[in-house]
Amino acid sequence: LSGGQQQRVAIGGVLTAHPRVLVLDEPTSALDPTAAEDVLAAITRLVHDLGITAIVAEHRMERVVQYADRLVHLPGDGTVRDGSPADILTTCDIAPPVVELGRLAGWSPLPLSVRDARRLAPPLRERLAGRAVP
Repeated sequence: LSGGQQQRVAIGGVLTAHPRVLVLDEPTSALDPTAAEDVLAAITRLVHDLGITAIVAEHRMERVVQYADRLVHLPGDGTVRDGSPADILTTCDIAPPVVELGRLAGWSPLPLSVRDARRLAPPLRERLAGRAVP
């Protein structure tokens, strides 16, 4: 089995106990980006279909931010930031590249996924098309 398949099997095994809360520590750490997306999408479906809560500890915020309803950011200085992904990412030093693009473009709300950025991109494309590139 691939790494992503192994992760899904492990999560499926835990679900046989019908938990109300699923705690996952770095569930995408050993996975390539595509497999990580598949696992996170599967977790999201479980949360919505089964009505369970998933608590995901992840260092790579860019992988999970588009799936999260709420983020708790622990920057390491003793502070705790808790709120919606958009709220946390507007004040967070560490943000996925797509959020940085949104900041530079002046988009509000900030895009949390490439899909969000694509929806916001046409006016930016038009603005940039009018500028001469040296």
